[in-house]
Amino acid sequence: MNGTLKRTNGTSSFTTPSSSLLTNTSSSLWCASFAFVAFAIVAGNSLFLAAFFRNRFLQKQRNYLLVSLACADILVGALAIPLFIFLVIVTHIENSRLSNQVQLIFIAVDISTGLTSMFTLTVIALERLYAISYPMNYRSVRKRAYFVLVLAPWAMAGLQTVINIASNFIKVLVEFYTYSLAVWTSVSLFTILLSYIIVWIKIKSHILTSNKLFSPKGKRSSENERSLAVALFIVTVLFVTTWLPLHIMNIIVNLNQTLLFPVSIHVVFFAKFLQYSNSFYNPIVYSLKIPEIKKSFKRLLWCFKNRVPETRV
Repeated sequence: MNGTLKRTNGTSSFTTPSSSLLTNTSSSLWCASFAFVAFAIVAGNSLFLAAFFRNRFLQKQRNYLLVSLACADILVGALAIPLFIFLVIVTHIENSRLSNQVQLIFIAVDISTGLTSMFTLTVIALERLYAISYPMNYRSVRKRAYFVLVLAPWAMAGLQTVINIASNFIKVLVEFYTYSLAVWTSVSLFTILLSYIIVWIKIKSHILTSNKLFSPKGKRSSENERSLAVALFIVTVLFVTTWLPLHIMNIIVNLNQTLLFPVSIHVVFFAKFLQYSNSFYNPIVYSLKIPEIKKSFKRLLWCFKNRVPETRV
């Protein structure tokens, strides 16, 4: 890959590409792009959290998972991306000692935040599938069950991060970590895609049935489900689009590193940029397509606008 690939304990990884071949202009542009995404991620997800805690109508059990996802995404923007930018800078100035130290910290943060976000999206997909498939049972789900659903992705991501750190000292864990990461990511992508396809089919079927009703209540229910269906479809497409390129690269390079030697570093950086940008898209989709969240966002922005003092000349 034009010398852009680094290996850690024999494990190829696109999460830490070398930027030594970038020009000063290219390096600056990439750093600025990642910095913009980091700011957008933190701002967007913080706005969602503010809307959740200020609006008691949003404080439903199903939204606990969205809050957990927002927290994971904020960590992506506040920790993972800044470390990535710093790593690009220190690698570009060829400070190998500092680069190696930052790389170890970055990998741990990047893995834990990225996997937490991905696992939480997987749990959300399964929760929506259960809600649509078994509506009566879903209504009786207790709050403690949601606490387990919230904590499980963080625990799984933490375990995978510990395995990665341990692989620096226990060589036999290197291959185990590599293949387990590939399996977890593939299973999560497949689960999310399949779950939302089934949800989409079930909602469309219910919409067709509801349209036969002439009561206002039936029409409102149909409109709400249509909005939810569109939101889920957009989330699915964005997730697959932003995560799949880097995931495919990681699988290929771990099978045979030489297959991707001709790939430009700009392609690798763009794939990483896509992956990070997924943390920015989620609050936008929810705010535009879920009526309750959209109203809360408008109220927050209106309050902020009214609190900003006007400057008169």
